[in-house]
Amino acid sequence: MTYVDPTLPRYGTDRIQRKGVVGLRPNFVESELKTLLNDGAARLLARASDNRSLSREYLVPRITAAVEKYLLRNDPETPRDDISKFIDEMQADDLCLIIACERGDESAWTDLVERFTPTVRSAARSASANEDAAEDLSQSIWAELYGLRTRKDGMPASKLAYYSGRGSLAGWLRAVVAQLAVDVFRKQSRLVQTEEDTDLDRLAHVAEGQPIVAGMPTPEESISN
Repeated sequence: MTYVDPTLPRYGTDRIQRKGVVGLRPNFVESELKTLLNDGAARLLARASDNRSLSREYLVPRITAAVEKYLLRNDPETPRDDISKFIDEMQADDLCLIIACERGDESAWTDLVERFTPTVRSAARSASANEDAAEDLSQSIWAELYGLRTRKDGMPASKLAYYSGRGSLAGWLRAVVAQLAVDVFRKQSRLVQTEEDTDLDRLAHVAEGQPIVAGMPTPEESISN
């Protein structure tokens, strides 16, 4: 008995029957999807007020990842019109800015810092207990965005790689600040807990007349010696 493979997108009507499975020719599906993505990237560049001299080849991987994450993962049979609409609703200027920054465009990085420093500072203040903590959080955000480590391809391992272009860059940055604030809080909480546990252990050892550290004499033993 043959059946239709539900995991294959219906991007056309060129179907074959192979080993009991009816589905689209893989090359046909891949070719049509690639065309949709390339055409969408070209339209996105045309929409951008400043495309940072990027070619569509730089945008296609990011657009592909977004389409797979937000559309094809949930519905492999997403109609081509829905894919095109999704791409056309992506934030053209923000995405071009981020990709240019990832590619080492210092002018783009300068623009990013100048345009979004107020956004980052505002979000950091909202997530921090005082001004010093907010400043530390802001600096940590920019370090994470710039990327202090290097990927296998030699490019910085930056959080910018996670921006899909689906929503505004300002909103995404506020979410990044909030997440980092949570991470910092958790680390500090673990540190405080560790210190409290250490104090309890020390008090327990003292109460029992035991050395705090194995091999270390108690004060009473030191006097007797």
